[in-house]
Amino acid sequence: MRLVLSAAMLVALLALSIAGDRSPLTPDAITVQQQLAQAWKEADPSSAMAGALERDMARVRAKSLQAPAASQARAQDPGAFREALARIKTAPDGSTYRPGYKQREIARAQSLRRGVGVALPWIERGPGNVSGRARAIVVDPTDNTHNTWFVATVGGGIWKTTNGGNTWQEKTPQLATLSTTCLAMCASRPEVMYAGTGMGYGRIVDLEGSGIWKSMDRGETWTQLASTADGQILTAINRIVVDPANPDILVVCSNTTFSHLGTKGGERSSGIYRSTDGGASWTRTLNPDLLFGNTTDNRVQQIVADPTNFQRLYATVNEVGVVRSTNGGLTWSVSASNFALPSDVGNPTGGGFGLAGISVRTEMAISPSDPDRLYAAVERPRGIADLYMSIDAGVSWVLTQDVSGNPNWFNAFGNSGAVSYQAGWFDNTIAVHPYDEDVVFVGGVNMYRIDVNTESNRRTSQPISWWLQNGPASFVHADHHWIEIVPINESTNQFWIIDANDGGLGVSRNGGSSFTQITGMGTTQFYGADKAPGQKRYFGGMQDNGTWMSGNDPASTSPWGFILGGDGFEVAFHGSDASKMLYGSQFNGIVRSTDGGNSFTPVTDAAFPPIFGATGAPFITKIANDKTDPDLVFIVGSTGVKRSDDFGLSWSSTPLTPHWIGWRPFDNVEISIADPQVVWATSQMVRDPTSGRTGGIHVSTDGGLSFNEVSANIPGDVSESSGLGTHPSEAGTAYLLFSLAGRAKILRTTDYGASFTDLSGFSTPTRGGFSANGFPDVAVFSLLVMPWDTDILWAGTEVGLFVSEDGGA
Repeated sequence: MRLVLSAAMLVALLALSIAGDRSPLTPDAITVQQQLAQAWKEADPSSAMAGALERDMARVRAKSLQAPAASQARAQDPGAFREALARIKTAPDGSTYRPGYKQREIARAQSLRRGVGVALPWIERGPGNVSGRARAIVVDPTDNTHNTWFVATVGGGIWKTTNGGNTWQEKTPQLATLSTTCLAMCASRPEVMYAGTGMGYGRIVDLEGSGIWKSMDRGETWTQLASTADGQILTAINRIVVDPANPDILVVCSNTTFSHLGTKGGERSSGIYRSTDGGASWTRTLNPDLLFGNTTDNRVQQIVADPTNFQRLYATVNEVGVVRSTNGGLTWSVSASNFALPSDVGNPTGGGFGLAGISVRTEMAISPSDPDRLYAAVERPRGIADLYMSIDAGVSWVLTQDVSGNPNWFNAFGNSGAVSYQAGWFDNTIAVHPYDEDVVFVGGVNMYRIDVNTESNRRTSQPISWWLQNGPASFVHADHHWIEIVPINESTNQFWIIDANDGGLGVSRNGGSSFTQITGMGTTQFYGADKAPGQKRYFGGMQDNGTWMSGNDPASTSPWGFILGGDGFEVAFHGSDASKMLYGSQFNGIVRSTDGGNSFTPVTDAAFPPIFGATGAPFITKIANDKTDPDLVFIVGSTGVKRSDDFGLSWSSTPLTPHWIGWRPFDNVEISIADPQVVWATSQMVRDPTSGRTGGIHVSTDGGLSFNEVSANIPGDVSESSGLGTHPSEAGTAYLLFSLAGRAKILRTTDYGASFTDLSGFSTPTRGGFSANGFPDVAVFSLLVMPWDTDILWAGTEVGLFVSEDGGA
């Protein structure tokens, strides 16, 4: 499949970028867009080059819109969705789930299971060519072909390949959380592996972890370490190092949540933990707050070991620098404490809202050819990338000076001090050439090779990968998290680079001269999907991978076709005409197709008035569509809802008063399956600290022309709905879903919101606060009532699918 754009559509794409409540494209993005548009006009429209240019233009627009100015920080990506997940699980009093809750709730649900149900015949439909975020890599040292790799992914657990990425096997279906962030293998006992879960690089812990998991059979099976299951060594395991001579000795760095949802120096905690019994017990050997006080961030987010001497360990500390140990992690001393300038400390981009920029995150690497040579890649707020070097094993450090234009690898276009997309707090990785201690590879949005002159402390930098197909280097998906160097032959200077990024892996078998993007892992993170009417054809929006569409009747490995860049969100097929489609990127960036996705037109009047200069639409674009009245569509924003009676061609507005927010990621609109005249709109029912607004729950019985607020009829201990389901035959019945700990998860109304009943059993909990009917105490996002038997309810939760066959009684 290939998009077909006319010159007018190119103009419309640029216009969409600056329309309504969106921040304008930054100057560097505009320049790149103009260059791409000119190249596209000169290319053969039927060529592969033209298709690649079209995809690049979509990516540039989307990436630029992911990073508005400081006053619009809540629009930043990828943090917006991560923060949204934390907020819907955090009560107004700050309470949330205890560490380890997912695994406990799974075990409790299994113990309460009423008999053995019939296995559901699930069919995986792909995509086989779009992978999600990979975070860490281990190459099996016993495989002489170097083609056996283990990969930790954020959306799919641990995957293994034995043929260099041609095929993949999932190895952790039993994990309580799919957010796997680090891996370690013992060099002398490679059958012993450890995996850390929970990603804590932003100011919240993304997809809370379930501690550390251990394998005794080289990654074939995994067991949770009980000593870490309940947050004993904190909730985000950032890095693990294992003594190469003893698999029972391991050192871990970790942290808990740190955001403006909690107080700095209060809830936030971090540390280094050491075990000498294979993870059965732990000793905390560093509390960074005791060493550096509470003024700085202090999260310890990396540990590296000297490859020739495990007694020498180094750890990086946000907003500080580096600590080191000379006794295998028993004690620690300061190696560098000046990587953050005083003006950086406590001064995040955006004034504290959102997630980016606060950490002054450091990643470091040790030269294999000279273990005294250390490098540190430092992300600093407002578009600055620094490279520090030590030639004496961390006794002293020097800031290297770039003499090649000072490129910023954390910036989408390599610019320093620019306002466009940059996320070094999130994507920061570094490795050293296996045979040359003066050559470094760094990764942020793109990857660079840096050559260092130790006499002058100067460096030159050149890109070796780029996130655009027609950039200055090989295409590799944006946002790099791990660079693994694989030595092949020192005499011929041959080595491989394997890079973990937001789209899978980038692999170079010629030392970085060129790369190939490797997919195939079933780790795509979907925000929304839909099925074509009368066909087995699907399309959906994906985290940082845009919107893609399958062919007919796809299998798990079937490739899908690219449609739109950026973050892909909710999508909709027309209910009776599969050639008509709506799909969206963040903040109501909606486009419309009438020819099955071969061409599209931006929907320019889907914008809402901005809030304090920022976007007036939710980060997660919501598209509500009715299959019985297929031209009817709704979206939400700052003033209320917009309705279209011609499948997105034109729109009218209906304000929601007196209580409405409209731009929060989980603000939502849904049409009743039973009657398209019944429309529900939801937003957070407590005061939003940013806008000062309080939202509410609203229902319409006249097709969205007017709404009635029913918030007062909802129990007061819930705040923000995380989803909504409707009934296939009863227009007045709906199911509001919630995700706060120990509180109602499913509230049913049968009278258009006049009253509600808790189906999840938390209104009358048992002793200990458990649900009275066995429903798990976890976040809930979706609910489906089966049309052939309305007593059968499916509830989609963060730990799996739960089924009731008695209407939720």
